[in-house]
Amino acid sequence: QVNVVTKSGTNEFHGSLFEFVRNTALDARNFFQLRTAPTQPLKRNQFGFTFGGPVRIPKLIDGRNKLFFFANYEGQRQRVGSLNFANVPLPAYFTGNFAGLPQTIYDVQTRVLSPDGTRVVSQQPFPNNTVPASRIHPGARIAQALWPAPNNAPSQIRDLVQVQNYQNNLESTKGDSNGGMIRGDWQQSSNSSFQFRYSHSKEPYYTPAAIAGMGSANTSITHQAMLGHTAVISATQVNQFKIGFSRL
Repeated sequence: QVNVVTKSGTNEFHGSLFEFVRNTALDARNFFQLRTAPTQPLKRNQFGFTFGGPVRIPKLIDGRNKLFFFANYEGQRQRVGSLNFANVPLPAYFTGNFAGLPQTIYDVQTRVLSPDGTRVVSQQPFPNNTVPASRIHPGARIAQALWPAPNNAPSQIRDLVQVQNYQNNLESTKGDSNGGMIRGDWQQSSNSSFQFRYSHSKEPYYTPAAIAGMGSANTSITHQAMLGHTAVISATQVNQFKIGFSRL
């Protein structure tokens, strides 16, 4: 169970504004970034307002001492630089050129198996570790357009793969939010009062992946409402009733 206490309006109108700013200008470059890469961006703005007071409509309602409201809004716009590494194939691989790799690329069409078919007796390597263009599947040329070119010195070569030879510093983690709340209070009498509160928030979020353009996006949306009544039964007894609704 979670109990939330919010401010209520008073007989006077009161409000506030706020803004919090943080950005890249005061940050150093990530130690592991490429030296030619710019400083990872950081832009954070948190802002909002509060306002409350009596419900007053000229010639209709004067809510002083009886009917009050309080509302607030808070927003955030945040961009945080990300630094991700990935293993990407060399452009030469898509043309069949694996020259320079320590592994030998064999031609499966020259493979000779043992009589029982359980082991390879002999096979011939491709000359210069290069697969002929006629043997390359057309899908490889389509796949080439989907992969970025390497831009980072590999940390090692393992199983025909240059490890961490691509660095993605092009995208930022995006965390935005908009949220607000409105509350109403009715002082029915000195022994009875009602409260109502509704709040709503929407928070879209994007997390970059190691390959640019392949990150994940999700949005969190919440609705919450509460209706309550407080009754003073005696000098020593108070009854409070609340009912709530929450949708995530």
